This record gives sequence, C-alpha cells and structure tokens, in this order.
Amino acid sequence: MNKLIKIIFTLILLVAVSMGYSTVAIADSKSDKKQITEMKQEIEDLGVTPIKKGLKSRKKYISDLKKQLEKLQKQKEKEAKKQALMDDLRKQIKALNPDAKTAADDSTDVTNELDQDKDIIALKKQLEDLKKEKKKADGKEIADAIKTEEKKKAEKKKAEEKKKAEKKKAEEKKKADEKKQALVDDLRKQILDLDPDAKPVTDGTDELDKDKDIIALKKQLEDIKNKKAVEVSVDDLRKQILDLDPDAKPVTDGTELDQDKDIVALKKQLEDIKNKIAAEKKKADEKKKAEEAKQETKERRLAAIIRVKKEIYLLGGTPVVEFEVETEDAYIEALKKQIAELKKLKEAEEKEIAESIPDWYLMPPQGSDLLMYVRGSAVSDQLQLALDFATNAALKNLGKKVETRVASKAKMTVRQAGMGEDQASKTEINLISSTVMEEVTLSGYKMVETKLVSLDSGSYRAFILLEYPVAKAYKSYIEKIEKSPELKSRLTNIKNTDVYKELKKAVAKYSGS
Repeated sequence: MNKLIKIIFTLILLVAVSMGYSTVAIADSKSDKKQITEMKQEIEDLGVTPIKKGLKSRKKYISDLKKQLEKLQKQKEKEAKKQALMDDLRKQIKALNPDAKTAADDSTDVTNELDQDKDIIALKKQLEDLKKEKKKADGKEIADAIKTEEKKKAEKKKAEEKKKAEKKKAEEKKKADEKKQALVDDLRKQILDLDPDAKPVTDGTDELDKDKDIIALKKQLEDIKNKKAVEVSVDDLRKQILDLDPDAKPVTDGTELDQDKDIVALKKQLEDIKNKIAAEKKKADEKKKAEEAKQETKERRLAAIIRVKKEIYLLGGTPVVEFEVETEDAYIEALKKQIAELKKLKEAEEKEIAESIPDWYLMPPQGSDLLMYVRGSAVSDQLQLALDFATNAALKNLGKKVETRVASKAKMTVRQAGMGEDQASKTEINLISSTVMEEVTLSGYKMVETKLVSLDSGSYRAFILLEYPVAKAYKSYIEKIEKSPELKSRLTNIKNTDVYKELKKAVAKYSGS
C-alpha cells in the first residue's frame, strides 16, 4: 500500500513539474515573438525590409534583428545630422539672397550618402560665392559713397576758397588805395617839415595822376634830404666813430676845404672799427661752437655708456665700474667686451637648455574629450620658484585651452537649440561659460611629468606637463545650465541637442557612471 502511494505521489510530482516547465517555455516563446515583432516593425518604419529568419534559431534571429536595427538607427542619425547641415547652409544662402535657388534644391533622395556629400559641398560653395559677391558689392557701395562725399567736399572747399580769394582781393585793393593815399600825405608832410616854404609838386586831386604824384613827391623829398645830408654827414660820422670806440680820435677837424676828404677818411675809419668788432665777434662765435661740439660729444659718449650698461643688465650681468679703466674710450671698450662675453654665456646656456628639453615636452600626449594636456617652463635661481613659475605658465595655457573648448560648446548649444534670435538665452549661456572658466582651472589638474635642469649660471630650468579632466568643466557647464532660471523654458530644446548629449556622455565616462 505504501509503495502504491509513493508511486502515485511521484507521478503527480512529475506531472506538476512538466506543466510548470511548459508554462515557462510558453512564456519565453511569447516574449521572444513579441520582441521579434516589435523589432521588425521598427525596421519597417525605417523603410527597410527585415532580414529573413530562415533556419536560424530564435535567439540568433533576435540577435541579427538587433544588429540590423542598430545599423539602421546609426544610419538615420547620420542622415539627420547631414540634413541639418544642409538646412543650415540653405538658410544662410537664403539670408544672403532670398531669390537664390540653392544648389541642392533638386536633390530629393536624402538617403543617398554620396549625393548628400555632393549637395553639402555644392551648398557650401554657393554660400561662399554669395558671401564674396556681397562683400564685393558692399565694398563698391562704400567706395562710391566715399567718392561722392569727397567730391562734394572738394566742390564746397573750392567755392569757399574762391569766395575767400575774391574777398581777399577786394580787401587788398582797398588797403593798396589807402596805403597809396597815406604815402602821398606822408610825403607832403615830410617835404613841408624839411622846408616849410616848399610847394609840393602836386595837390593829389587828380586820381589818374596819383602814381606820378608819388614819384614827383619822392624825388622832391630826396633832393631836400640830400641837401640836408651834406650838412650833417660829417657830424654823424664822427658820432658813429665815437659810439663804436670812445677813445678814437676822428681824423679830420671838419674845416670847409677838407670836408670831402674828411668824409672819406671818417668813413674809412668807421669801416675799420666795424671790421675789428666783426672779427672779434666771429672769434667768440667759433669758440662757443667748439665748446658746444665738445659738450655734444661728451653727451653722446655718456648716452652710449648708458645704452651698453642697459644691455649688460638685460643679459643678467653687472657692468664694470668706471674707475677700473683709465679713459672714457677704454671704459666703453671694456663694457662692449663684457657684453660679448655675456652673449657667449647666454648662447651656451640656451644650447644647454635646448639639449635638456624632454621628449614629452616637445611632443606632449594627444588630448581628447575627456583629458587635456598642457605644458610649462620657467627659469629661476631657486629650485622651488622655477617649479612654481613653470606650473603657473602651464595653468595659464590650460585656462586659454579650456576657455576655447567650453566657448565652442556654448556656441554649438545656442545654434543647435535654435536660440540664435533669443539674445537673453545667448547671454546666459555665455555667462555660464565664463563662470565655469573661473572655477575649473584652479583645481582638478594633475602633474604627470616634471624635469629640472641645473644651468651653468647657477639657475634652474623646470619643465612641467599637466593633465586636466576637461569633462569636469563639461559637468559644471551642464549643472549650471540645468539650474539656470533664465534657461528653464529652453531646457528641453537644449537637452535634445547633439552637443548636450555628447557632453553628458563625456561626463558619464569621467564620473564612471
């Protein structure tokens, strides 16, 4: 009886296990079929016929369908990027010339990769041609405008100059007439002053005879002056001689008979005294010029000494002191010799530095979207200062490189998110980019290579290679964009851009997630 019960129980257990296995197998079969159906539908939605199952197992068929679907999805993504590029090029062409028919407008088969490449090349060429034409047209328009404006200015200036010339001519004529009348009046006055009984040869009433009046009056005045001059010439000559030389004794006593000879003798004596004074003045002038030339030479030498000393200081030396040599010329030669020696030392030092430059400094590692490498070098008479200065130089270079990289990503974010016309969003993106720059370059870098070289001068040359995880900057950039209230309405568009997705991938790799 017990044996029978055991047999029945075993049969019941076997039936239960068999039913359970069948249920699991049926469930797995339904899951595989559903997955196959869904993948085939996705492949057909992409416009391609799914591959046939044939004699393949269900698992193998699912694997092949996955590969086909992934390949199609990558192809679609690639075509989408190319189409976006073509649309952007068309947009730029239309902006430059709304009536232009773009070179790729007739191309309807965007799935053909070879045709797409040709379309993009054609669009880029058309865009470049339109830019050149616009630049040329703008230049010609500006040149014409400048030419027209210059012509107007020239005509205006010419008219003003003509008007000024006419006005000046009228004023000059008026002044000439007034001057002529004043001259006539002055000549009459001089004649009457010299000889109150004289009667001027003209009364100046005839306008046409005014020039003849002046000539006649001048001749009459000259005659009277000559007459008076004969009376005063001897006394005047004596006075001039005594003014020039108070101790001189005039060579004539001024008697009537000797008056003509006296005048000649006095004139000669006067000329001799003038010549003596002129000779003494010339000698004094030559002496002054010689002293000035000597002073100028001295100043030039001093300037040369200062110039040479400056060059010695720049080469790191200390000029020899002046009392160590006998003359100024010898001192300049000593300074020049010192410069030559310092230059030789400098050349030897530079050669030594060049030979000691490590290979990793000449050819630093290639960077990527995850890592960036920068280098720096510096010289100091203290070892630690040489290392500090080299590090600072490398960090300065790092700041510039990270700034360029993040700014480039910011521009791509604005373009791909369609924020070209949204000035507020563009400003916020740029502000975030600048803020990230201030944060990331101060920490996070790693010193991967170092070399110190001891120089003959007693100084040290340090070579530094830094490694920086640029994805750290991307992480800060993404976090600030997601937290920005100003970009809240644009956040969905930003997250859908290719550049945002690439940055997220880089951050994930950097974070190890």
